[in-house]
Parts: sequence; C-alpha cells; structure tokens
Amino acid sequence: MSWAQKRLDALIELAKRARASGERDAGLGELVQKVVEVLGADRGTLYLIEPATGELCSHIVLGDSTLDIRLKVGQGLAGWVAMAGIPLRINDVLKDDRFDARWDKASGYRTETVLAVPLLDASKRVLGVLQILNKRGGFDDYDLAFLEAVAGIFGLVEENLTLRGNA
Repeated sequence: MSWAQKRLDALIELAKRARASGERDAGLGELVQKVVEVLGADRGTLYLIEPATGELCSHIVLGDSTLDIRLKVGQGLAGWVAMAGIPLRINDVLKDDRFDARWDKASGYRTETVLAVPLLDASKRVLGVLQILNKRGGFDDYDLAFLEAVAGIFGLVEENLTLRGNA
C-alpha cells in the first residue's frame, strides 16, 4: 500500500471516529495519537481557545500528558498560528524567532520540527491549533496537506461539541 493510500485510509478512519465521538478529550486524544502515528512524529498537542480568557489551552498533549500549557494568542508557534489563522511548517525551530523554548525547558523535551495548523469553524473563526512535533527528516507539503484536512475534521467536531454543549 502506498503512503498516499495509507494517509487517505487514515483520514477516512479519523472522520469516522470523530463523528462517533461524543466526548471531547476521549475522542480527540485518540485522533491526535493517530495523526502522530501517520505522520511519523514524536508527539502532538491540541490547543483550544478558552472563551473566558482568550488563551490557547492544551486539551490533548501526547508525550507528556501532565503538562498544562497555556499560551496567549500570538505567543510561540502555536500562538502565532492562532493569531494569523494560517498553517506553519518549520523544520528547524531554532532558526525561527517565534519559537518559545520555555516549554522545552519545563518538560525536558527538545523540539526540532513543528507542523501546526489552525482549527477553524464554519465561519473561519480560529477555535484552536493542532500542532505536531519532531518528524525525523522534517515535515513536507504532503504532511501539511494531510494535517490541514485533519484540522478541518477537528474543527467540525469542536464546533459540533460546543453547539451540543459538550465542550
């Protein structure tokens, strides 16, 4: 099976799982794990904008589930994606001034490559950010296209959960 077919199959599986899930963290945690596996990365984080504070808050962190990350929109790479509303692919974070190494220091983890995309609702309002870290050899255009498709699914799931009052 080709890598393209594997990604298409994963995307279909993710869409089916997302539709079946009625509880945010349980369902989305499995979906983030699947994305990390498909992309061959180390870890992933799903950030959602908390309406009360306007901050990005980590809801799903794979790799260090005890880490509670809160970012202002515009702060760090995920914050920049939330502010700009556009994807970001960086294959050497140390060369990017937007990178905030504070979380690496707190966790002992070393971020090298980042792929982050916004989660948008139907009106293109940013709901959060899906960020995947450290793919050996770096992320490419196909990884970005796949993650944007996944973020579209996640955005719909989050919007539906919020409308149903499950958020």
